[in-house]
Amino acid sequence: MGPDLTETFNALKANDPELAAGTIPLGLGSTALVVAHPADSNYPDGSVSKIFWRHATEAAQTEAHANYLTETHILRLLGGRVFGDVQTPVLLSENGALESRHYFASYRMTRMPGSLMDEQKFFDTAAPDQIKKHLREIGALAAHFHTEAATLLESINPPLRGLKWGRHIPQVSGFDPRMNEALAEADKYFRVNMKAGVIHGDLHHRNFTVDANHKITGLFDFSFSGMNENNLMDFAILPSGLDTVLDEYQKQSGKSVDRAMMTMTSISLNAAILNWHYKNPNAPEGIVENNIKNLKTNLNQIRDITGLSF
Repeated sequence: MGPDLTETFNALKANDPELAAGTIPLGLGSTALVVAHPADSNYPDGSVSKIFWRHATEAAQTEAHANYLTETHILRLLGGRVFGDVQTPVLLSENGALESRHYFASYRMTRMPGSLMDEQKFFDTAAPDQIKKHLREIGALAAHFHTEAATLLESINPPLRGLKWGRHIPQVSGFDPRMNEALAEADKYFRVNMKAGVIHGDLHHRNFTVDANHKITGLFDFSFSGMNENNLMDFAILPSGLDTVLDEYQKQSGKSVDRAMMTMTSISLNAAILNWHYKNPNAPEGIVENNIKNLKTNLNQIRDITGLSF
């Protein structure tokens, strides 16, 4: 397991105290640490910085740098745009050449209204009608973003994802030949029927802020956003409630969702995760088993297309 948020923030304070001065840790991603600055006369609601650390390998550093460039460019294009009634950040400043041995870039943005969502606590304790309301809000937000961000982000090609999923259905190295046969058949249908559009790229609860009633108030993290992608990818990463999200999405956007393509997009993610973990052992307990189970379930939903069931 990698370092946690507290450990990473403590390292920032020890190695680059000027970057950490007066801040508190907010979040930790695969390429950056997010910290909050207190409110002041210029920013009465406070502000947030995302600080990108240097990586040991050239490939990882290239990906992190691409994420930084994409995200700052998108924030400039969005300019604090509101999608429906959900706010996005305003870019305040950026520095792509930090004089630090440990961090190479950072940017500062306005802080979103509300607070970061505690996903696990919400889904464990909220009433069913409250959960359904929240899922409908995700569907509405996706509809607004997919419709209104298309012209704003038409020049953006998202940086390559580590898992490289969503554009095709990969076979799984060393996997059951019969399941790989089903994946190959699904990929034929997928490539013909995939429709490209704009995506957020990580439309997940961890990238929302919410108010006291868990209404979505802010959307952030645009490092995988852009055009010419399968926008069903925005739904495949949601952990639960997909039918409710898609029903509201269709209602708000006026567009129908091809449910077979939605299932195949999820299959693409399952297969990519399995490939990654087979090549990179020591996955957290249950990830491989859960993705094999989900893959079989999803393949059974499209047995009329592949001709195979499991």
